[in-house]
Amino acid sequence: MAAVGGIDVFSDKRFNACGSGDGLETLHVPEKLWHGLEARRKPSASMRVLCFDLQHDTIDMDSAIVKEVGGLFFEYLRFSDRPAFRHMLNLRFSHTSGDSMQDEARMEAILRAGLHVPGEVGHGPLRLFSFVGCSNSQLRNRRSCFFFGGSAKDVAALLGEFIPWREMQSSMLVPKLVKYTGLLFSKCDLLRLPRDVIIDMSLRDYTSIDTAQKTYTFTDGCGLISLKLAEHLQKELHLPHLPSVWQVRYCGHGYLCKGVLVVDLSIKDRHTISFRPSMQKCRTSSGLAD
Repeated sequence: MAAVGGIDVFSDKRFNACGSGDGLETLHVPEKLWHGLEARRKPSASMRVLCFDLQHDTIDMDSAIVKEVGGLFFEYLRFSDRPAFRHMLNLRFSHTSGDSMQDEARMEAILRAGLHVPGEVGHGPLRLFSFVGCSNSQLRNRRSCFFFGGSAKDVAALLGEFIPWREMQSSMLVPKLVKYTGLLFSKCDLLRLPRDVIIDMSLRDYTSIDTAQKTYTFTDGCGLISLKLAEHLQKELHLPHLPSVWQVRYCGHGYLCKGVLVVDLSIKDRHTISFRPSMQKCRTSSGLAD
C-alpha cells in the first residue's frame, strides 16, 4: 500500500489508498475519478458508487459508477428536495483477501475514519465523508454501506431528522440500533398513496402463552391492507396479478414500520392500511412529516 498523503496514484486502473498515519485508514479518492463521477451523475436521482478491493487494498477504477438507489431514507431526501442527497456516497467492498479477520478489521477502520474526497474542481480542500448506515442485508453480507459528506456530528443530525437518534443511542444496544437504523436503507420502491388513505396504528397483535409461560405472537409483523388499496397499488406497479401479501417499509404517523400486509377482502370501499405493534420498530422524530 502506498502512503502518499492524498496524491493520486494509478496502477492498472486502480487507486492505491493511503493511511492517515494514526492507525485509522482514511481513504483518499482521486480527483480525476471523483469529478468524473460527478459529471455523469444526476444530482436528484443517482448516487456515486465506489468499490474498494480488499485483496489489493485499492479503489477499483473500473467499478466506479453512478446508480439510482431506493429506500425510505433516500426517497424522503429526494421527495423533499433536500440537498443532503447530493452529498451521499455508496462504498462497496470486493475481492476478499482470504483472511476474514484482516478484512473485517480493514473495513472497520475505513468505517471509523471515513473517506476524503476532492473539493470543487481545481480548488478546495479535501472533504470528509462519514459512515451513515447500511441495510440489514448489506450488514449481513458485509459488502456495501453509505457515507455522507460531513462529520459524525453532521451524520447524527441528519439521522435525527428521521428517528430520535440520540435517544436511541443511549437506550439501545448497538446491534439493535444498527438493525433499526438499517430499515431506512432497505431497498424499496416509493409508492404514492391516495390522499384519502387511512393509516391505522391500533390493530392489536394476537398472542398466546403456553404451559412454560412462553409467549407466542401469531400475528408478528403481519398487518392488513384493504382490497381497494391493494388494487390501486397493483395498477400503479402494472402488476398482472393482485398479490395477496405485500412486503412493506413505512415511515410516518410517528413510527418506522416493517413487515407484511395481507389483503383484507372485507374492505372494498376504502383505502386503508393497518399496522400492528409488532410492526412498529421504533418511533420517528417529532418533526418528520408523514
